[in-house]
Amino acid sequence: GRTVVVDALEITDCADDMAWGAWPDGSPDQRRWLHPATPGAPNRADRPQCCIVVNEFMAQNDLFTNPLTGKKDDWFELFNDGTEPVDLGGWVVTDTLTSESPPTPDLRTSKALVIPAGVVLAPGAALRIWTGAKDAASLPVDPANLQAPFGLSKSGDRICLFTPTLALADRLEYATEQIGTASMGRWFNGASGDLVRFDNPTPGAPNRNPRFTEALIAQPGPYVLREEEPFTCTNTLAVTRPAAFTFRLFPTEGDALPEGLQFDTESGVLTWTPSEAQGPGLYALRLCGFLVDGLSVVGCDETLLTLCVLETPSRPQLGPLVDITVDEGQIAAFTVTVTRAEEMPPYPTTSRLRLEGALPSNAVFNAETGVFTWQTDEPDGPGDYLITVIAEDADDPSVFSTAQVTIRVNEVNRPFTYVSPTTFMLWREEPFSVRLRYNDPDLPPNVFTYRLSSDGPEGLTIDSETGHVQWQPRADQTGSFSFRVRAFDGAGAALSTTIRLVVDTRNLSVTALTTTAAGDNLELKWASKPHTFYTIEWCADLAAPVWLPVNADTPVAGTGAVLSYTLDPAALNLPARAFFRIRQTRE
Repeated sequence: GRTVVVDALEITDCADDMAWGAWPDGSPDQRRWLHPATPGAPNRADRPQCCIVVNEFMAQNDLFTNPLTGKKDDWFELFNDGTEPVDLGGWVVTDTLTSESPPTPDLRTSKALVIPAGVVLAPGAALRIWTGAKDAASLPVDPANLQAPFGLSKSGDRICLFTPTLALADRLEYATEQIGTASMGRWFNGASGDLVRFDNPTPGAPNRNPRFTEALIAQPGPYVLREEEPFTCTNTLAVTRPAAFTFRLFPTEGDALPEGLQFDTESGVLTWTPSEAQGPGLYALRLCGFLVDGLSVVGCDETLLTLCVLETPSRPQLGPLVDITVDEGQIAAFTVTVTRAEEMPPYPTTSRLRLEGALPSNAVFNAETGVFTWQTDEPDGPGDYLITVIAEDADDPSVFSTAQVTIRVNEVNRPFTYVSPTTFMLWREEPFSVRLRYNDPDLPPNVFTYRLSSDGPEGLTIDSETGHVQWQPRADQTGSFSFRVRAFDGAGAALSTTIRLVVDTRNLSVTALTTTAAGDNLELKWASKPHTFYTIEWCADLAAPVWLPVNADTPVAGTGAVLSYTLDPAALNLPARAFFRIRQTRE
């Protein structure tokens, strides 16, 4: 008939969106906050995104000096036990409540500190806040040395933390007499339950195992790393390494280290490439030191090592791309495809395509469809063109993959044409000199060679490299002559052209030099040949001629008819007697 208590659960202040219960399931002596709440399902202890706690305090401080007051003021510490950075702007800390149900902070400036905006606390990081300064409100705002206006009693007090919406986030109460060389706080960091004493206070850093009084291991991190990217850190000592010292690494929760994490106990080097499933997440690890002497293994230090794994979108995977070979004038085209692995936990991703660097002329890339097209042209060959394709996450361009396509454009030899006249009209005994011209559409230009493929008039020659034809007809060489030239472009094409030379029985001469109707100028007339140019020169003395040009910059083009040119004696500064001559060229 007796009532037997089989189990009991005591609840104090309740945190938002969290439950209080056994962890692991069925452990009545291990109660803790649980997140998320799982009514009717196995308990879970996932670390919440936002979990700011009062982690450590000194209500009697004989060790540390407040840099803004120069005094050994009391202090307390906030710790981010969640998985995300938290902007503490608007959060409230106080030791005075105006109501217990619900807990309500006293917001008077002498009783509470409202943390200014921009004070961000990273996961696994701690922030010290000084207390008790009488003129706290007038001190400079230093995010690393915030000043709370209230003091802490060394014989007992409380520290209450509220969110910007004035919801109670954490409450720490103590009733034991404080000493000036030790702090009190939570162990493990952020843990609920009884407070412990730390003979080695760590303001602004994670708490260390209170069993050990000497800090041998340098406080690491917290570290921020990305999933699927290699990470390495080296843990070191803060003092000279003791003999037989060795590192050890343990999880703060569970029995195993994160899968894939490697730790060298001798050097303290940690290496890890978190998998897709391991991010986002926060991994709080116990970094421990031991002294090993044979079978004797003695712990000597322990601190917190925090690894915050950021979610990284899966890397875009480009589909296969092959190199392309086209001839000049053809279209080079390819299509880029992208796939993405499923995210863990699932969430949508978007990829963005782009090409690196400048595109070839006439090339077009559609980033929406992934289609690349390029209408090649004569100047593009021969040549190799490297196209770099980049597929990146639309929200995080640091996550990308690349591929390259080489487009080879072959040179196509196009026909060339002869553009110089096929008939040249010559005066008797006129020195004939002309460079035969061809139109070659190829780029880069081909290197031509020339030769006579049939006998021409006696004395006619051609330069095999320049196509320069020369001939000095004799007095008896009048009438019509022909010769055949074969040109080669060095790329396999050749062209034969027959050229006719018609030699007049007359020599080049002036037909008339008369005055104009007005009588002020002179008019010079002469017969011309087609495809020629004429320049006029004059001198004052044929015995010692110094020929001066009249129209060197504007030669008169020959037409085959009689040409005329008006001379202005005054403009030319001609003497009373002057001599004129006409020079004929063909280029």
